[in-house]
Amino acid sequence: GGETIDIKTWNLGVRRTLARRAYEMRLRSNGTLVARAHTDWVFLDSRSLRPTTIPPKVVAAYLDPEEASQPLRKPTFPKPAPAPDGVFKVQKRVEWRDLDAMQHLNNAVYPSYAEDAAMQLADHFGWSFKDWLEDGLAFVARRHQIEYRLPALYEDTLEVATWLYNVRRTSATRYYAFRRLADGELLAQMETLWALVNIQTGKPTRLPAEFYKALAANISAD
Repeated sequence: GGETIDIKTWNLGVRRTLARRAYEMRLRSNGTLVARAHTDWVFLDSRSLRPTTIPPKVVAAYLDPEEASQPLRKPTFPKPAPAPDGVFKVQKRVEWRDLDAMQHLNNAVYPSYAEDAAMQLADHFGWSFKDWLEDGLAFVARRHQIEYRLPALYEDTLEVATWLYNVRRTSATRYYAFRRLADGELLAQMETLWALVNIQTGKPTRLPAEFYKALAANISAD
């Protein structure tokens, strides 16, 4: 069977309309840390869908007084590197299965859209997933950062634009912009740090010449 992961979560504090939650994931077998994360949740009025102050009873239910008093800095998303000439774009239509209880595109679906765009990009530029496997290589995500700005709704068509920057010896950061095709509104943005590893050893390995040759047009000159 597969590994069992224990997930621990706790509150880090509140800031008017914002609550921050931390997560830690460890292997049950030996306690090895697999991943850690935090999310910033905004409290919305269900009718207007606008941010509203978190009610005291909600704060009392989820936070002890010491946690609730911890100051939180307003979250910021890093400024993306300038787009190169070879920006890659795909379109994704929001399907019913992608929705959450608020009838919005579920937050967890955006990374799937991003990963699909990256795979299509690799095929487009001639260094595909199949090529990586034949070379005994794979990309693994080391870090995700996502900023949700506006909701995507059922049957919206999104344009996902993506490019690379901060390319290092064994890793590169990929930026994604999710825009509603109808009006060009930026709904969300995301960046992922990808590391290239040897499949057999699981260890980082140098990005090959094929990577630079195939994807040169998609790399920002930052």
